[in-house]
Amino acid sequence: MQIIDANTAAEIFYGYEQLRGRCISTINTLTPEEILREMKAARSRKRNFFRLRHRLASGSIRDVHVYSGPINHEGRVLLHSNIEDMTPLYAFQKELEAYRDQLEWLPIGVYRATPGPVGVMISVNQAMCEILEVDAKADLIGRRASDFHPTPAAREELSSLIVNSGGVRRIERKLVSARGRQIYALLSVSITEEADGERFFEGSIQDITARKRAEIQRESAFRRLHNALDAAPIPIMLHRVDGAIEQVNAVWCNLTGYDKDELKTVAEWTRLAYGDRSGEVRAHIETLQHEYDTVDEGDYTIRCKDGSTRIWAFYSSALESPGQPDGMIMSTAVDVTAQRAQQQQERQAEAILQSAAEGITVTGPDRNIQRVNPSFTRITGYAMADVVGKNPRVLSSGRQDSAFYESMWQQIDQYGNWQGEIWNRRKNGEVYPEWLSISAIHDAKGNLINYAAVFTDLTELRQFQSSLQSLRRYDPLTGLANKATLLEWATQAIKVATRNRKGLALLAFGLDRFHLINETFGHKAGDNLLRQLAEQMKCVAGEDADIARIGGDHFALLVPDSSDDRALSDFLLRLRGISTHPFQVDQKTAITLSFSTGVAQYPVDAQTAVELLRGAETAMFQAKRHNPGLHTFLDGTTTASTQQRLLLEIDLRQAIENDQIEVYFQPVVSVADGRIIGAEGLARWQHPELGPVSPETFISIAEESGLIGALTETLLSKAAKRMADLCQRYSRPLRLAFNISAIQLNQSDFVEKILHELRAAGLAPTSFELELTESTLMQRVSDATDILAALREHGVSISIDDFGTGYSSLAYLQEIKAQTLKIDKRFIASCPTDKASGQLVRSIIAMGHALGMQLIAEGVETQAHLDFLRKLHCEFYQGYLFSKPLPFADFETLLSKEQHE
Repeated sequence: MQIIDANTAAEIFYGYEQLRGRCISTINTLTPEEILREMKAARSRKRNFFRLRHRLASGSIRDVHVYSGPINHEGRVLLHSNIEDMTPLYAFQKELEAYRDQLEWLPIGVYRATPGPVGVMISVNQAMCEILEVDAKADLIGRRASDFHPTPAAREELSSLIVNSGGVRRIERKLVSARGRQIYALLSVSITEEADGERFFEGSIQDITARKRAEIQRESAFRRLHNALDAAPIPIMLHRVDGAIEQVNAVWCNLTGYDKDELKTVAEWTRLAYGDRSGEVRAHIETLQHEYDTVDEGDYTIRCKDGSTRIWAFYSSALESPGQPDGMIMSTAVDVTAQRAQQQQERQAEAILQSAAEGITVTGPDRNIQRVNPSFTRITGYAMADVVGKNPRVLSSGRQDSAFYESMWQQIDQYGNWQGEIWNRRKNGEVYPEWLSISAIHDAKGNLINYAAVFTDLTELRQFQSSLQSLRRYDPLTGLANKATLLEWATQAIKVATRNRKGLALLAFGLDRFHLINETFGHKAGDNLLRQLAEQMKCVAGEDADIARIGGDHFALLVPDSSDDRALSDFLLRLRGISTHPFQVDQKTAITLSFSTGVAQYPVDAQTAVELLRGAETAMFQAKRHNPGLHTFLDGTTTASTQQRLLLEIDLRQAIENDQIEVYFQPVVSVADGRIIGAEGLARWQHPELGPVSPETFISIAEESGLIGALTETLLSKAAKRMADLCQRYSRPLRLAFNISAIQLNQSDFVEKILHELRAAGLAPTSFELELTESTLMQRVSDATDILAALREHGVSISIDDFGTGYSSLAYLQEIKAQTLKIDKRFIASCPTDKASGQLVRSIIAMGHALGMQLIAEGVETQAHLDFLRKLHCEFYQGYLFSKPLPFADFETLLSKEQHE
């Protein structure tokens, strides 16, 4: 077969420049015979075309429809053909068939149905039959869709939803199979519209019954779990690895006070419960996701909503294998607050039991020992193994009879406790006293479970009481009787002397200038000398007299029968002999001691023991003043004033020893602004019988008796410590002024002593002002310059007190270079009205300023005084206008009030 003619369109389609003359096989994949068979077949099927596959010049194959028929041309029968390219159509058909095959074998049901509440199935795949439990597709096509919904209303509701929304995607619905089984399906449905306007539902159904029932079972299990968690008696929390809290039970919320809405995440819980430690706790919780076994996390102190704290013991466990991204962790807790408190109490009780200084015994109801503490062993000598299981009677000393113990146990059974002193025996056989307390211990139901006995060894107490009694009656340094014991002896001796109509004598004697020994060799050496002297005095007293130390370096000798003057003289001579005996101060130095003795006799000089001792001391001080190293009898030549002064000296010595002299503070005030810049420390003595004693009186007595050093040392230490405390607490510079006696300037170590006291008190030398009167300086003018210069080098200020009342000398003022002059109050009192006094004050202020000194006016009592001083540019003042001398507490109150103004 050969192509006779072809149009241009055919040539373009096939890709040849010319088709004419070509064999038909050039463009066909079939032989001529095969083409003829296809033509006949088409005719037999009454179709006017047949399908062929043509090859283009490019080599590609195209599917074509050939419309052919015979024609008569010049007597020849020719075949006329029209070609239509159907390649896209056949390709689409092939894809459609493949798609239909795929749909047929999909595990998801695919269907087409008419819309509406009833709807009819038009086409379905095999999976649709299996899901709806229909044997064949023919049995399903034509059935109403509503047959497979639980109710017609359910189908109507779904149809309306699809129509209104234009389709649905992946919604869950309950369906009913052809066999009546309820299934769960996941539906996706869309609406398609044909060319003629007819609309259809096309969609897919996925059977999710197994999954849904598993979810329902899981949800049911979770509900049961949640209910179980809420019913659980302990706090339980379920939280995910990502920190979201799935469930927290009611107990957890009830105990902490937090609502479930407040506990959405672990971060929120830790923030509320742990505060600053929340980060640390969260880091610990994060490690739990790697632990599949139950983890004992230990105790944590949590903060409740009301601010209280509880102790919870936590236990956590991962519910899935470690590493699951959505894994769940269950944390349980036990509130152990009470338990831990009980354990703490038990530990404390055990610690007390083990560390108690008292012996402790615990017995059972049968009164046999169950345990003892270490102090029991220390006191009794019995180890626990020696006594466990035995009755405490193994300790009995035998000093208390059976009636005593019967009474003791009767009281314990009746009242629950007993205490008292008993005697027991140690393991070594020693009998000792003890204070025993026994208590019956009952449980919550009132049943007797134990007896607890606590006892204290009274051996040391008895020894201490004996020692205390000795201390009350005897001097601890020398071992001699003390003043109180001497007075008892004297009282008894007076009674005997009165009854026998005899006399007795009391000799009081004191070492001369003993304070110089202390200052030279030290107090330790002084104490050693006193002990040596006491031994010598015991030899002098023998069995015929009683010897006592009545204070400091003062001793007394009581001679019960002094009717014989020769016996009394013998005692005096023997005492005198002691002064010839050398006493060893140290390995290199030995000295002799001198002492003055006073003698008072009963009934000539006194009627009572107190009067007798006072008379002897009066005579002793009289001897010290007039006959040092000798003895003096108390007789009518001793005047009342002399005796009163001597008695004051005795009381002053005791007052210094007992720290009864107080320091008062008189403020020093700025004239310019009225603020306190410091204070002068003043000595005040409140005598228990005489009341306030004038400083002029007791200071002069202290100077005469050698007590001024001890008095000054005590008062300076006290004043400096208090002023240092004020400077620190009020954070302001304050100056302490303190007056020094002229006698103290005689001491070679005066400067060292002053600086030592300031260092010990913590007061800077620059805050200390040393006051010296004109008379003091005049007595020591030659040496005072060097002493004061040394003090100035360390920052101590020098003040001249009572200026103008002594032998004022501009020369020595310039020489000692004092920083301050104090104007005596006698000039201030009349300065506003008396021209002479006013002019004198002007001169003193002008002179002080000329010498570069500051002025302090004393005795400022009126506003006129202050105004006068202000005009003259006087820097500071003291006086009752501002304040009288005050006790420390009142001065501090005054300073505090000023500080807060």
